[in-house]
Amino acid sequence: MRRLGRLLRSGLLVAALLAFATPARSEVELRGEAGSIDAATLDSLLRLELGDARVVRVTVDVKGRRADVEVEVGPERRTGAIDLPERDVERTIALFAAELARTVETPQPPPETPTPAPAPAPAERPPEEPTRESRLAVLAAAGARMLANDGSLMFAARAELGWRYDLYRFGLSGTFATTSIGDTLGNVGVGMLNGGIAASRFVKLGERTSLALGPRFQVGSLVVKGDGSNAKSVSAFHATAAFEIELHVRLVGIAMSSGRVYPLSFLLALDGGLLFPGIEARADERTVIDVSGPFATASAGFAW
Repeated sequence: MRRLGRLLRSGLLVAALLAFATPARSEVELRGEAGSIDAATLDSLLRLELGDARVVRVTVDVKGRRADVEVEVGPERRTGAIDLPERDVERTIALFAAELARTVETPQPPPETPTPAPAPAPAERPPEEPTRESRLAVLAAAGARMLANDGSLMFAARAELGWRYDLYRFGLSGTFATTSIGDTLGNVGVGMLNGGIAASRFVKLGERTSLALGPRFQVGSLVVKGDGSNAKSVSAFHATAAFEIELHVRLVGIAMSSGRVYPLSFLLALDGGLLFPGIEARADERTVIDVSGPFATASAGFAW
């Protein structure tokens, strides 16, 4: 009896050791056309391949030369399909099932969140074209005109009424000039009144300054009158052609009823031209004044 007791205790110890050393148990279920597969061999190969994996069930569904394999490890389940070879079918299935089980052991990477496509850039608006200035233009100036033939000076005043469009000004201009020359025989008075056309092109110099350059062409009447003994009065038709440069300095803006603001500018002007045919006033054999030929005018005024 003692010997039988010792044998029983030894048997229980060996059984316990075998239980701890035995790999995790796999439950194999064959379905479909699995008649050629040895379930016992497959079960042994699975236990060797799976090791300590916590496999609950392995299901193999054979369909011709292809098998669908499903592996359950804990609460997780993995499925896959495999083509069956001519030989070592059980080992092929065991290897494939073990790979499915290991995917459960390995944490799956989180699904990649697709990066949203960048929003299309807003369409660039084409730059707005600057508003072109279009308005009435008025100019008035006065100064001195020098006659180049004899150096005489005349007071000259002019006005211009026209239209300003962007960088250009076109208008009608009028000029009045007069002077009086003293002589031993009496005074000689000269007067002229002209009218014509003018054109200017503006060039911006700074925030408040600009130049206006352009030609002037006028026709009119010239009168020379003496007040001494035997004095005579002579008049003649004449024409002038000149080129003028104006410096405009903006002073203030004048608001219109339309809401737009137009500048009032102070101007300095210089012109040079030719007067023809003109009149030469003489006393005896002396030339008192020669109102003809080249001239130059310097003036100041305002423009709007």
